[in-house]
Amino acid sequence: MRQIKCEHCGYEFSVPDDSPLTQISCPSCGAMTTVPPPEDATPPPPRFDFKDGSPPATETKRCPVCGNEVPADAVLCVNCGYDWRTGRQIPSRPRPSMALMAASTILAAVLSGTAVYLFVTREKTSPPAAGRSRPRSLPARRQPATRQQPLQTQPAATTTAATVENVSPATPAPSQLATNSVAGSQPSPATQDSEREQLEKYRAWVTAKLDEKYPTFTHNQTVAIRLKSGIVYRGRFLGRKNEVIVILQKDATSREIPIASLDRPTRVRCDPAFRRKYIEYKVRVYQQRKLAKK
Repeated sequence: MRQIKCEHCGYEFSVPDDSPLTQISCPSCGAMTTVPPPEDATPPPPRFDFKDGSPPATETKRCPVCGNEVPADAVLCVNCGYDWRTGRQIPSRPRPSMALMAASTILAAVLSGTAVYLFVTREKTSPPAAGRSRPRSLPARRQPATRQQPLQTQPAATTTAATVENVSPATPAPSQLATNSVAGSQPSPATQDSEREQLEKYRAWVTAKLDEKYPTFTHNQTVAIRLKSGIVYRGRFLGRKNEVIVILQKDATSREIPIASLDRPTRVRCDPAFRRKYIEYKVRVYQQRKLAKK
């Protein structure tokens, strides 16, 4: 047994003579202490420099944990992770085994195959959609054969004119037919009054909505005049002159804008004639819709 004295705390402890360690942790303070070689140990072989350019032999040391031989200036054991600077072993992350990885791959393949099988089976066994089902065509009924009546032989021309007049139906006069057809096609006065009243109510409703959403411009009102091209002029509304409207811009200059170039919402607010035509157009569309529903 070799006696070793700690270089840091001075604690003495023994190490076996055949121990290959060159450094060992002190049992008292835990610091690393150099282990001197035994007295009867053979000196290390001399170092020689090779002429072929190969690197000279380097000094090595053994890891106190796993005994792996590493260079003398190494601070970390690549085999077990022992750190000579801290005197502790770095914990290594557990690597997944090959068996676990193979089992995971097989399980994923089985689940994918099961999902595909269930999807295909469901598509084959599911009933068709209600919208795609075709109704079964019923067999056509056979019409009963009509029995041909035997031809009646006309009697001799002994029928009198009075008998023919009694048998033939009365044919109405053409004037009576025209009167009946005209009377049947025209609605009753009560129906006409009801439709006229509904149109008047709708016209009043359209006018009220138009006054609420697009009221007419008043004199000296700050307005935004929008053209069909998207250009907007802002200023004070001065009024209408012939086929143009006049506004006073911020730079105190007046601008005349043709009414025909205005977009529909702007023209409805500054052109009374166009406003009335627009109301009548809405009423006419309403009337056509009612007629189409009948």
